[in-house]
Amino acid sequence: MIDGHLLPASPNDIFAQGKQNDVPELTGCNKGDLGGGVPHPDTTVEAFENARQRYGDMSCAFLKIYPAGSDAQAGL
Repeated sequence: MIDGHLLPASPNDIFAQGKQNDVPELTGCNKGDLGGGVPHPDTTVEAFENARQRYGDMSCAFLKIYPAGSDAQAGL
């Protein structure tokens, strides 16, 4: 809720104007966490191609966009 005090404007506006607080941020994840954009080095090509079960009719499109020819690629 934009209250004019604690949050004087929308976060998008604050960042666009460069008025956000300059503080360090620590981000990360743990092995086994689910989430997009996070490497999973334990993933094998076989497990990766199980996307067919997860994405059903859209699995071909998924595997076309995110191909994996090796276990190393599948883990990225």
